[in-house]
Amino acid sequence: MEAVTAGTVVWRYDPMFDIELSASTVESFPSDVAGVVYHHAEYLPDHQIFRLGNDADIFMNHSDGPTLIDLGVR
Repeated sequence: MEAVTAGTVVWRYDPMFDIELSASTVESFPSDVAGVVYHHAEYLPDHQIFRLGNDADIFMNHSDGPTLIDLGVR
């Protein structure tokens, strides 16, 4: 495994690959489908959207002491 230097970008939203869903859209999904979104997507409250990355980013940063931060860059 390779060390990541502070400040290195490790993930970037790609609108051609990742999915953004409005909160109202997710609310209209069947509960099991909505549950997947709620569990795996990042919620952006300022935009009322869920962002679901499609490159296994769901496995990043699930620690009580996370080492990654979201800079909110769109």
